[in-house]
Amino acid sequence: MPALAQTEPAKANETIVVTATQTKHTELSAPASVSVVTRADLDKMNVNNIGDALKHVPGVNIIGTNPTGRNEIKIRGMGGDYTLLLVNGKRVNARETLGSAFGNDFDLSSIPMAAIERIEVIRGPVSSLYGADALGGVVNVILRQAKEQTEAAVGYTRTMPTKGQGGDANQGSAFVSGALIDNKLLGSVVVEGYQRDNWKSEQSNNPDADALEKREVVNVLSSLKWLVSDNQDIDFDLGYNQNDMDSYFNNVPRAPTAPATPHNVQELDRLSLGLTHNGRWQHFDSRVRYYFEQTDLMDDSQLNGGASDVTQTNHTVDGQVSGYLGDHLLTSGAEFRDTELEHSRNITNGSVSASQSAIYLQDEFGFGDLALTLSGRLDHHETYGNEFSPRAYALYTLTDEWVLKGGIGKAFKAPTLAQSSEGFSTTACRGACQVIGNPDLKPETAVSYELGTAYEA
Repeated sequence: MPALAQTEPAKANETIVVTATQTKHTELSAPASVSVVTRADLDKMNVNNIGDALKHVPGVNIIGTNPTGRNEIKIRGMGGDYTLLLVNGKRVNARETLGSAFGNDFDLSSIPMAAIERIEVIRGPVSSLYGADALGGVVNVILRQAKEQTEAAVGYTRTMPTKGQGGDANQGSAFVSGALIDNKLLGSVVVEGYQRDNWKSEQSNNPDADALEKREVVNVLSSLKWLVSDNQDIDFDLGYNQNDMDSYFNNVPRAPTAPATPHNVQELDRLSLGLTHNGRWQHFDSRVRYYFEQTDLMDDSQLNGGASDVTQTNHTVDGQVSGYLGDHLLTSGAEFRDTELEHSRNITNGSVSASQSAIYLQDEFGFGDLALTLSGRLDHHETYGNEFSPRAYALYTLTDEWVLKGGIGKAFKAPTLAQSSEGFSTTACRGACQVIGNPDLKPETAVSYELGTAYEA
């Protein structure tokens, strides 16, 4: 058998990760630079969202994107637009609903902390499996799975920062999971609420502006698992997120006609659902799934040109098979995604849409203590055409606790619907200029090299 980690049983203290290859590895044996934040780690932290939970992960920086305190995840110095966020391997993306000038951390705040089993962070490009936007890396949030035994938890946290550090915050959550029909139907529900007061910094050049916006968040996430047979199950997931923001924006310096402290009110509602079939067959495993996401935003900002309604709708269908062919573990899959953006203010015709498809193949094999992973993905977008993203990675086992790792990979970031639409325009430069879309934009591409070592006692 090849020197692949999934052929060896994990030790009691080892965490299994799946994001690097979409197959099972330990942190040490995964062909990537990997860090994991476990449920036990989260229980020890006083954190309100995904960004807070990743503050101490190596190579990750949580940076405020604008004066109202919205954060983004930077991996290896690359901005939040270059970090791909997944939930159970599914792309989460509401970034189209709001321009980057205001910061967009809606995706980070839409995942209930009480629902998380672990967070896997991959540093470096993995477009060879996940396509666009994974230049800096990937954050994959793995949710708790419903189990036969009943589990329940209730929590409440009140945060009162010291003077000059932020506004008071309250967070409460409830989680319940168990069997609805013994050995046949499992279910779980998580409800979470978060409220934070606005805060004005004494060091601001505009004492009327908020350094942190007022925020109210409600998250509900439910799941059902139907155990069809010993080798098949079907998952259904339903989620709802409400995110209300209110702040007075610091607009100094500003354009002469722009207000010094514009009022910014944004109310977001997001609905998501997913249906997944998992099969474990004699010679291979399979997965087929559909997931849907709709985000509605009421954007009433004095700085950005007045009230508007924005809706982003994502439909995704994908499938994957994984199995051994001799000593090679092969993983192949395909994906189709359709995205539509409706904007009552910034898009001339009111809406723009785009479809894209992809196929990918990965081969994991080895020679003695050397494990190799080769992969490639071909993406086709109806606007900018084809992009091929190859990746090669090697892992050499020195001892049971120490390995050498290294690889090379190509990744790309596609223009957003707004950026590539000639009918799109929005206010920027604190009200002093306009940003317009360009249909001739091409994807950004990058080639990354890495070499390192990992040790685990």
